[in-house]
Amino acid sequence: MIWRTSFKISALIGFVLFAHYSIAQPFNEQNLPEGAKARIGKGRINEIAYSPDGGQLAVATSIGIWIYSIVTGDEVKRITGNLGIVFTISFSRDGLTLASGSSDGRILLWDAQTWEY
Repeated sequence: MIWRTSFKISALIGFVLFAHYSIAQPFNEQNLPEGAKARIGKGRINEIAYSPDGGQLAVATSIGIWIYSIVTGDEVKRITGNLGIVFTISFSRDGLTLASGSSDGRILLWDAQTWEY
């Protein structure tokens, strides 16, 4: 049973690391320049953090933070708000908050239910 969970986590990490080079993202909520049709890639990965309950994976990249479901492997949300490259992320012990730090010099505290800061 443990090896199945480890395999799922490894597969998800592999997807996150390699799929961002080939998947075009829809225009909405991507903060693209006017006239752009899609985003190619998900940015350079800087850090990965698991939620304390093991249900979600947060990935800090050069263009925002991507949230994935560990159970399904699906992308749950892309959160933006940091004005620069997101270098570090960390969930609080209770899993209710995600902290992010970026090159804009700000640390944002995100509500892990609504993904608003």
